[in-house]
Amino acid sequence: MRNYAVTGTISEFPEGWAEQVTPWIWTALWVPHHAAALVAAFVGFIALARPAEIDWRRTLLAALAFASTAGLSIYVGMAAALTAVLWLVALLAQRRGRDALNLALAGLGSTLIAAPWLLTLVGRPSEKAPLAFALRDYGLVDAATGFASGDLLIHLAVLLEAYLIQFGVFALGAVVYWRKAGRKGLNSDLGLLLVLATGASFLLGSFLRSTVLNNDLGWRVMLFAQAATLIWTLSALRAGALFERGRIAWAAALCLCLGFAYNLFLMHHARFGLRQTEAARQIDYDARTAWSWLDRRLPTGALVQAQPNVGRSLDFGLYGRFPSPVADGHVGQLFGANRSAVQARIVEMEPIFSAPGEPLAAVEAIAARRKLSAIVITASDPVFGDQQAWTAQTQPAFATQTVRVYLMPQADRARP
Repeated sequence: MRNYAVTGTISEFPEGWAEQVTPWIWTALWVPHHAAALVAAFVGFIALARPAEIDWRRTLLAALAFASTAGLSIYVGMAAALTAVLWLVALLAQRRGRDALNLALAGLGSTLIAAPWLLTLVGRPSEKAPLAFALRDYGLVDAATGFASGDLLIHLAVLLEAYLIQFGVFALGAVVYWRKAGRKGLNSDLGLLLVLATGASFLLGSFLRSTVLNNDLGWRVMLFAQAATLIWTLSALRAGALFERGRIAWAAALCLCLGFAYNLFLMHHARFGLRQTEAARQIDYDARTAWSWLDRRLPTGALVQAQPNVGRSLDFGLYGRFPSPVADGHVGQLFGANRSAVQARIVEMEPIFSAPGEPLAAVEAIAARRKLSAIVITASDPVFGDQQAWTAQTQPAFATQTVRVYLMPQADRARP
């Protein structure tokens, strides 16, 4: 909010006062693979839950679903795995040995199915561990009592307050649901699973964080708690308990109004690092045209490089379908690449876009070394309009007012 007051825009991650609990619409539009992983996880749990009869086909479906969860989002997969462990303990405590065996078999099967993918996550050179024990960040209170135990208690208390603010009407709906349901809410496997999944969310999201770039772990594991509180709120709403006359109805209405207003504000003012000037909007428009042309011109798997040294390179992912040797300083690290290796590639590619004195032969040598089929240059790159640059020594294969595409010798595999 302080940034909005000064600049009129907000940052890509607006909840700077606390680690985000990502709104559903943001998850669906910005990181839909995490939402898909959540769906896959619940498919697996529902397949194994009673009152359905035990069937080996359900166990296989659960194994496939859990493997898909890990493939779609390793962070959501971690929360699903912890939920499964908690459920296994509960099944053993209830002396449901056959159900526990089916859950264990589904877990083992999913591990075997996902093993080729999971093995890519281990054994990589890394500057630091990808996960770390740490309390969830917040910025509401700068507590310093001088005693570790006192600081911890204050942190946990403020953390609870932050959760209540972020969950809003769904936290209220969960309270109303459990006041009405009582112990009956745990009578079914699915009811128990929602509780266990919520516990897994808060355990992982509160005391563990990812260190690769952002705390994606802390953001994504909250999806299970979000799904559970959404279901409980809808149940309370359907039962007519959420908007009964009295304080609860007023509180629910206030939470809904604040939540809608906040999300409308974000949807209108959030910039996500996108360009905002008229000239930059023209580049965006031309970039879509250029990437669409590449989509028709190049075969699947061709490598295309655009300017990598930006805060977040979006064009190659939003408008194109081609891999890139280095997208930007973020993407590679998010998928486990070493920070130094990412920066080394940026340094290697940077002269193509920013050094007017770079000769055409040197650019072609870099393209050959990295097996580039095409290079995308925009008007925001220093070499775009420089008559001394390599871009003036050759003709683009595609050009608009603000974007040019140069095909490299490797593009001879392109479609006619």
